[in-house]
Amino acid sequence: CGQPCLCQAKCQTVCGHSTCTRTCGEACVPCTEQCLRTCPHTQCTALCSQPCTGQLCCQPCKLPLPCGHPCIGLCGEQCPSKCRVCHREEVTKVFFGPEDEPDARFVELSDCHHVVHALSMDSWVQQAGAEGQEVGLAECPVCKTAVRSTVRYNTAINMNRVLVERVKEKLRGEEGLQMKE
Repeated sequence: CGQPCLCQAKCQTVCGHSTCTRTCGEACVPCTEQCLRTCPHTQCTALCSQPCTGQLCCQPCKLPLPCGHPCIGLCGEQCPSKCRVCHREEVTKVFFGPEDEPDARFVELSDCHHVVHALSMDSWVQQAGAEGQEVGLAECPVCKTAVRSTVRYNTAINMNRVLVERVKEKLRGEEGLQMKE
């Protein structure tokens, strides 16, 4: 929310199962449901609030879009709302570089609904979480909306959430209390 971590604004933590009902300054209750990242090639065995197990699937989605054309997304991901045929100009607009390649695959970011090149976004998210970077979520490269709920990026989202919770513990004066108990 941009305010100090002890602010009273509504928490923005969300997953495919629930939305946090606490304030920004309070500790989030981790989701204990099974991770939603699954496909025929790989399945995460972690809880929703934990870093995902296994690799991201990069196989093309085999499902047709509502328009009848082939999906431009990846197996196990939400099919993008855009089509390579119906939305050619928009989908092939070069941002990262490989968008106009005929076999390019895309991911639709759940928080802002921008459709971006999947493998490039994977690298973008990985760089955002690199060691030495500020604590913060990766952002949509188009509109800068924080990537909070796109299941493909659960590992990065959850690792960031842990870091944010540690900062909030320090600000609330709770650092190290669990170890003393």
